[in-house]
Amino acid sequence: MKQEDIALFGVALPEDIEKAKWAGDFVRAKRLIRVRLEDSRVPAFMKKRLVMEQEVLDRLQTEYTLTPRQGLDLIRRKIPDFTMEELEHLMDTSAVDWIYKEGKPCLAARFFNTLTDVYPDIAKRAGIPTQDPETFFRMQEVERIRRQGSSARRIRIRSTITIKKESFRPGRVLVHLPIPKEQPNMTDIRILSVQPTDTALIGSMDQGQRTVSWNEDMSANHPFTVEYEYVSRVVYRDLSQPFVPAEGKAYNEGYTDADLELKAPHMEATPTLRALKDELVRGKTSKLEMARAFYDFCTTKVVYSYMRDYFELEEITDYVAAGLKGDCGVQALLFITLCRMAGIPARWQSGLYVVPALLSDGRETKDPGQAAQQASAGAHDWAMFYIEPWGWLFADPSFGGSAYRAGRTDQWNFYFGNLDTLRMAANSEFQAALVPDKNFTRNDPYDNQLGEIEYEDRGLISKDRTVKNQVLECRLLSSED
Repeated sequence: MKQEDIALFGVALPEDIEKAKWAGDFVRAKRLIRVRLEDSRVPAFMKKRLVMEQEVLDRLQTEYTLTPRQGLDLIRRKIPDFTMEELEHLMDTSAVDWIYKEGKPCLAARFFNTLTDVYPDIAKRAGIPTQDPETFFRMQEVERIRRQGSSARRIRIRSTITIKKESFRPGRVLVHLPIPKEQPNMTDIRILSVQPTDTALIGSMDQGQRTVSWNEDMSANHPFTVEYEYVSRVVYRDLSQPFVPAEGKAYNEGYTDADLELKAPHMEATPTLRALKDELVRGKTSKLEMARAFYDFCTTKVVYSYMRDYFELEEITDYVAAGLKGDCGVQALLFITLCRMAGIPARWQSGLYVVPALLSDGRETKDPGQAAQQASAGAHDWAMFYIEPWGWLFADPSFGGSAYRAGRTDQWNFYFGNLDTLRMAANSEFQAALVPDKNFTRNDPYDNQLGEIEYEDRGLISKDRTVKNQVLECRLLSSED
C-alpha cells in the first residue's frame, strides 16, 4: 500500500463485508473480498480499498485475544475479588475495548493497562501506586517552568531497531528510525553517530517525518542504531493574562495554508465533527476561546484509552468524538481537526516523551543505583496551534486530561498553551510520507515514533522487530548555557 492510498480508508466498505467484519466472521469477510476482487464490475479504487481491508482484518485478529473469562482471570491475578459483573459494566461503558470474534466478545490484549492507568480506584485495588515518581516529577517540572518563565534541557538519546530472530531472513531491507527535526521547541540538533555508517541516509529538516534510513542487503542480522542530541527549549505563556507586546511571540514562525488543511480520511469535516464544532464554539467570540473549548472537550469528556493500531481505524476523529475514548494521538488529532475547522491553524507534533532517572519523590538523580525509576523515553503525540497575538502555542490533551482527572488544575491549564521540555519531536505532520518512501504498508502509516522496516516483498510490523530508546543525558540547562 502506497502512502497516497491511505485516503481510500474514507471509502465505505460494501455492507455485507462490513457486517461480517464486525460480527467477527473474518473468514466470511475475506471470502467476500476475494469475490469482489475477481468481479470485473468492481472499480479499481474499490479493489484497492478491499486489498487494504484484508490487512486490517489480519491485524484486528492479533490485537483482540482474550475472552471475557480470560480477561477476568487476568484481573483476578491482581484483584482476587473482581467480579464478572464489574467487567461487563466496564465493557458497557467503553472502559474496556472489545470486538466480536466468531460472534463472541473478545477483549483487547492491553485492556488491563488502561484500567490501572486511568482509573485510580482500580489501580488502588490492584496495589499499584497512583502517585509514582514520574507523576511527582512532572508536577515539579510544570511548576518550575511556570515560575521561571522558560526552560531548556540538553537531551541525548540512542535509538536502536532490530529485526527479531524469528522474523529475520537474508535479503534487502529498508529501515527508518525517527530523529529530531528543527521546530519551535527543538534546536541545536546534532546527529552524533549512526551504525552501520556506509548505508545510512540522514533525512533533511524539511521532512514532515524526519528519519535516518538504511537500504542494504543483509546477510546476517544486526541492529541499526542512531545517537543524537538536541536542546528542547520552551517559553511559558500565561493565557489567562493579557498579551504583553514587549515580550513578543514565544514562537513567531508564521503559519501556512497546510496548517488549515483538512485531509482524508482522518482529518475531515464529517457530519459528526461539524455538529461537535458548532456546539463547542457556540457563544465563543475569539479564536482562543474556541481552542480552549476544544481542549476542554478532549481533556474532560474524552477518557484516555490504549488503542488498537491506527491502521485499523477508518475515521480516527469520528471514532474519538463519538466514542469519547482514545490515546494521546487520537486526542491530539481531534483537537487539531476541530481547530482547523474553526479557522485556527494547527499542527501535529510527535516523537518521544523523555524522563530522567528519578528518586521516589520525583527528584532527578545521576546515580542509577539510587533511582526508583530509571531514565526512559516512550512514544507520545501532542499538538500546536496558532493564535494572534501569541503566535504558536502548544496543547497536550493526553497529559492535560490525566491532570484534570487527578484534580491538578494548574497542570491541566498549563498544557493548554504550553509544553514541558521533556520531548523529542521528530514529526510535524500527520500522515506524511517517509523519505525514501516504503513500498509496503507501514506498521504505522500515519506517524513514526518507533521506526519502520520492510523487505523487498513485505513490510514488518511490531511483532517482527524490537525498538530500544536509551536516554543517555537529560540535563537541565542554566541561563548561561
